[in-house]
Amino acid sequence: MSAMNPSDAYYRALLAYKKTVAEQRDCRRDSHAFAEAAGEGALTVTRTVCTVDEAWIEAIEKGLVHIEKAIKEDRQFIYSNGEVIPIEKVKQVSKDSVEHLARHAELITRAPQGEDIIPDKLYTVERLSDYAVYENRFLYMLLCYLRDFVTLRYRKILELTGRYHGALTLTHEGSTLGRTVTVKLELEDQRQDDPYLREHNSAKESIDRMDLILKTVVAFLATPLMESAGKAAMLKPPITKTNVLKMDNNFKGAVALYDYIIAYEGAGYTVTEETHTVSPFGDALREDLAEVQLLLSDLTYRYGLDLTPTLRANLERDENESHLAELKARAEALEILRRRLEREGEAPEAYALELERLTRSLRRELDRMDPLYAELDARRRTELSLTDTVRTLSDRIEDFDSELARAEAARLEAEAATEERHLRAAAALNEAHSAEKSALAAETEALRARHSEELAALREELNRKQNELNRTRAAYTELEAEKRLLHAQVLGQRARAKDVTPAELEAMTDKDSFDELERELEAFVALYGKVWKQTKRKIRKDLLNPKYIKGESGKK
Repeated sequence: MSAMNPSDAYYRALLAYKKTVAEQRDCRRDSHAFAEAAGEGALTVTRTVCTVDEAWIEAIEKGLVHIEKAIKEDRQFIYSNGEVIPIEKVKQVSKDSVEHLARHAELITRAPQGEDIIPDKLYTVERLSDYAVYENRFLYMLLCYLRDFVTLRYRKILELTGRYHGALTLTHEGSTLGRTVTVKLELEDQRQDDPYLREHNSAKESIDRMDLILKTVVAFLATPLMESAGKAAMLKPPITKTNVLKMDNNFKGAVALYDYIIAYEGAGYTVTEETHTVSPFGDALREDLAEVQLLLSDLTYRYGLDLTPTLRANLERDENESHLAELKARAEALEILRRRLEREGEAPEAYALELERLTRSLRRELDRMDPLYAELDARRRTELSLTDTVRTLSDRIEDFDSELARAEAARLEAEAATEERHLRAAAALNEAHSAEKSALAAETEALRARHSEELAALREELNRKQNELNRTRAAYTELEAEKRLLHAQVLGQRARAKDVTPAELEAMTDKDSFDELERELEAFVALYGKVWKQTKRKIRKDLLNPKYIKGESGKK
């Protein structure tokens, strides 16, 4: 039997409910009256219809064929990694090893023993395959784009096509003998990913195709080639169209799909909402709603008056009476059959068969009644035990009441004594607190004064240290500038004398050395500027000297 969905279960339960109610004349009368009563109502159902643009689905399906063939080409790049290692570590000798040994005879340092030449070291080559070539990385990037492109639309279309919204409004009043029920109902039902709509919508075929595309893309990404290409850095647009991408038919198809996906605009689907309204209600819906109203009315009546225990007892009584009536009817049939055998001499097989049936029924009834009798005995024993417990508890309660009275009197006496002790202790504490408060105030004032003096002294010491530090820094700066200037002068004198060696020049190209050389240049330029200012003032003073103007200075 296939699994039952909730709608099937509710439908079958409603049919069973209506069948049970229809067996009672009063219930049939109430159902008919409520179904025929006047009322207003409307049932509105809104569902989303999604129309998919199948052009992009077809383009991807065609492109996946080329991608599959391109993956099967299994493109790779083989590179060699060679090194010279000790002879005892060599695992395999190749043609490259022999050629390298022929060009490097210095690797043979031992005299040959017999005809075998054994070098100390030998060149070995390890050839490795690299699948992260540009074309494979392009395929990996394209598959990732396709996965994201399709997943986004697939999930959104699934969400839209599985959406359901139903609204029911109902105003109804029904009356029967001595009973009037008024119902005002507003119901809204919103569902996501509804299983019925998921299987019954116009875009079902397109959704299945998208699902197949996603599974195919995931399968391609799980291939060893794509897993190896995925370990390399992801390509970023724009792509470089290598000769393989331009000339190979399979890669040309993949590039065409890439260009199509990159240039695609729009959601790839259109959405419309269909609304269906049922008003007035049909006969079948009015009858079902009448049954629901009567059921709601009975629920309020039953829980409002707490009738559930009574109704459960009535049900058990009716079931027992039904079983007993069945047993009585079978016993009477058995008695009639026995008399017929005595009167007509009929074969005893029918009597024996009927007797066997009655025996089985009695056995079943006894089996059913045994737990009930056992439960009844257990309840009786529990009741007797509870009675004894209640009697014992009553005696203990009386003892507790007496003890409580004695304890209350003792408590009042203890509270009075405690209150007196508390007042004496509070007075002593207040006196001690006042004395401690005065002492603490005096000590606090003294500490505050001493703290102020120490703080002032520390601040003065800090200012002195700061001034000293500033003077030290200034002196250090002057000494550093003087040092750089002297070093620059020395270096200039050595350069003028061509005494600077190429090794020293090479050492000066180091970053730290060159930075120090720039700082020395800055110090020398600053000195040059100061000297030039003094020189200009001296020249200006000489030019304005009267002796120089009259030609007496001797200068030209």
